[in-house]
Amino acid sequence: MQIISIIVPIYNVEKYLPQCLDSIINQTYKNLEIILIDDGSTDNSGKICDKYKLLDNRIIVIHKSNGGISDARNTGIKIATGDYISFVDSDDFIDKNMYTILFQKINTTNADIIWYNHYNYQSSNEISKSSIFVQEKQYLLPKDNYKFQYDLLNKYHLIGYCWNKLYKKSIFDSILFPYNRKCEDGFILISLLNKANNIICIPNTLYYYRNTPNSLSKDINNTKFKLDFIESRLIRAIDFASLSPNTKSANTLLYRAYKYALKFIINNPNENYNIIYFYNHLKSLLFTNLSLRRKISIILNLIKYHHKINKF
Repeated sequence: MQIISIIVPIYNVEKYLPQCLDSIINQTYKNLEIILIDDGSTDNSGKICDKYKLLDNRIIVIHKSNGGISDARNTGIKIATGDYISFVDSDDFIDKNMYTILFQKINTTNADIIWYNHYNYQSSNEISKSSIFVQEKQYLLPKDNYKFQYDLLNKYHLIGYCWNKLYKKSIFDSILFPYNRKCEDGFILISLLNKANNIICIPNTLYYYRNTPNSLSKDINNTKFKLDFIESRLIRAIDFASLSPNTKSANTLLYRAYKYALKFIINNPNENYNIIYFYNHLKSLLFTNLSLRRKISIILNLIKYHHKINKF
């Protein structure tokens, strides 16, 4: 049976960590390599990891200085020996049959990436289903390029979570999460998908995403979050456009991403960003097959931008 390496980045989650680890070690699929990366926790999370290591010989514990979630995931990727890689965040948990279901799909499809639904978990009484996938779909690339690109943009909305997918380990050859970034998943979404020849999307809801006070979504008013969110959104748009250059859908996506970025620049003139990077790329869309209405919108925003910076 093939080994699935599960990478769990951990930082100060002593309240939720036991439920997360119990959901992993009690999986009905047993051929697991469970890699716990204690990223410099200052609470009892590190001790909990060591305790579980004594209970289950499939567990590997790495204690390291704090480097952030991307650094922790990258550490796990480098030492993983499994055929497939999965990510579980340490305040979340998973369905006990998750890897059995995914392994069955591996056996029948030989998928490079399997993509599945998740629950949004507030408490045992507040659970909602995020149903991105309503039916099973298989994309054999490059044959199904157009169909996949259409669905990725219009149905799956370029959602970049890394924890709602199972990957062949080779997908991560030469790809790492960006260091010290918020929205880190979104930076590498298209790069990962672009390395796959066989992608399966299944309607099963297998992952419980816990909405905690420390969740990234609580940080949306933080400037660092906003800048990283904008850049990850731009990178996804640029990468998507590289898959289908100068198509209407790709250019529209670029237009929306750059317009959003320029709006942020106009409203936050003193923040740290590369103005020329945004400005030149947005201007270049004037020479694509965008609609006249959107080109006029770009011109008006560029005029507004020039007016704003001339005041400083």
